[in-house]
Amino acid sequence: MDAHRQRLLRDMGVERWLLRAPPGATTQAGAAGPLETDAPARPSDALGQAPARPGKEVAPNGRSQSNAPSAAETAPAFAIVVLGLPGTLLAVSAFPPRSGAAQLAQDLLRAARRDWAAAMRQVRFDWPLPGAQGTFRPALTAFLEKQIQDFAAQRLLATESVARRLKDAPLQLIVIPELQALADDPDAKRKLWQRLQALA
Repeated sequence: MDAHRQRLLRDMGVERWLLRAPPGATTQAGAAGPLETDAPARPSDALGQAPARPGKEVAPNGRSQSNAPSAAETAPAFAIVVLGLPGTLLAVSAFPPRSGAAQLAQDLLRAARRDWAAAMRQVRFDWPLPGAQGTFRPALTAFLEKQIQDFAAQRLLATESVARRLKDAPLQLIVIPELQALADDPDAKRKLWQRLQALA
């Protein structure tokens, strides 16, 4: 292009660009390879989000969640077993497997009612409940109120560990020793037996 035409184009504000290499040729700057990897982009990359760490997945609210279940999901923080006879309930911690605790609990409740032939019902409360939020107290209170209504209960016997969880018992609360402590101490069992007979 001659100098006169270049000056006219410059006066009109048109800059002249020259191709430094023919199409398809590799420049020295590009010879080192592409700036981005050839690996396919992940969906999170395409959306402009930071990819989640291995073992995590991003929830709709933007918080990362672990693929592995948490300890709260795999096992309850605590469990309570309630045995019921008309007028009386007994709440204890969940029975250890292969122990005589269940039979002892039934005998204690029958002694409190002085009804050795009565058939009792047993229900269990596990915490945390699926999808529950906050503390356990509202759920546990609602659970006990349901048992009180079903058995027309006027009093509630509870082991020490359970009684500590019952901040505001919905009816008269009678605290008794732990079942294992009673099983290991015949004298404590005898004293409780006499106390329950007096209540009956």
